[in-house]
Amino acid sequence: MRARTLAAATLATLAVTTLADRASAQVVPQTAPGFAVNRYEPSERGSEWFAQDSMDYRGKVRPSIGLVGEYLYRPLVIYNGDGSIQNSVVRNQLLAHLGASLVLFERLRLGISLPVALYNDGHNGTYKGIQYIAPQKEQGIGDLRLALDLRLFGESDGPIRVGIGSRFWLPTGSQENYLGDGQARIAPHVNVAGDIGNASNALGYSARLGTNIRLRNQAFADAAVGSEFFLGLAVGAHVLDRKLMIGPEVNLWTTLDSNPDGSSAAFSRRTTPVEILGGVHYTAGPVRVGGGLGTGLTRGFGAPQARVLLNVEYQPEIKLLTDRDGDGIYDKDDACPDVKGVRSDDPSQNGCPPAAPKDSDGDGVLDMDDACVDVPGIKTDDPKTNG
Repeated sequence: MRARTLAAATLATLAVTTLADRASAQVVPQTAPGFAVNRYEPSERGSEWFAQDSMDYRGKVRPSIGLVGEYLYRPLVIYNGDGSIQNSVVRNQLLAHLGASLVLFERLRLGISLPVALYNDGHNGTYKGIQYIAPQKEQGIGDLRLALDLRLFGESDGPIRVGIGSRFWLPTGSQENYLGDGQARIAPHVNVAGDIGNASNALGYSARLGTNIRLRNQAFADAAVGSEFFLGLAVGAHVLDRKLMIGPEVNLWTTLDSNPDGSSAAFSRRTTPVEILGGVHYTAGPVRVGGGLGTGLTRGFGAPQARVLLNVEYQPEIKLLTDRDGDGIYDKDDACPDVKGVRSDDPSQNGCPPAAPKDSDGDGVLDMDDACVDVPGIKTDDPKTNG
């Protein structure tokens, strides 16, 4: 009887343990993979904007190198139903973007950029049974970016410049640290830029339009993270002989893939981050420095509550070819740069108004034809005695 009782108790214990294990297994949340959460992509070195492209293609062979320091706060957040923050999956990121570019033949530009995370943290969160793990390491590298751009038409100091190009990302970054996508990406684009004004002060603008093609579509909190359409705009004032550029930049992205439930992700709140960034850049010879502050205007993935940017770069100086008086002769060759004139083989007269014909002795024979410029005479057909 006692043996039967012990056996029954043992079976009951095993059954309870099995049910508990099954229940425990059922409540363990699924873990979602990470992705490259930071939306900021530095412009190719040599640009006067943080994200847009001023399209400065001057130089037969002209290299540029630079560093952009970046801090962003809360770029990836899980929200409660009432709009309050549940968890900041990625809370703080401190990065250094190392970059270089090379302009060739005043037409082609090659670029490279590598983000390096100096500090990266966050908090685990769960949304509808799926667990989102915070960055596992404080340091790491992101996806290596390569770029190719071609100027189609427009001068470097003209009112309109148009070009095409593409960026390519290699999967060097870690998904678990939200520094990489785990797969290659490509982003073809069209650039338009220009400067309207004179040699000292001008209004500068830039725009970029394109698509960011991801090879796979994943989801974060029921919303798609996949291929995107993007648009960037910038406008600012060139002052202090064009050494100082002040102006805002606005960037928009929207996911083109469908959400997990089959609905369209394009222009929905979570899949359409919009950012504004106010920036200042100062150029002193071959060195340019700048600073910027920005914030997300929407709650889209990757749009932080705050972004801070600092940059420094070196680029060999090339003077802009200006023509202040508009006579078609560049100031560097114009002997009279503020007065319209004509071309001359004499450097001291090139670009100056043509001199009025002179008759120094008043005999009616112009000096250019007068054999005796300072003594009045008479006209003859012989150049040796004329005047």
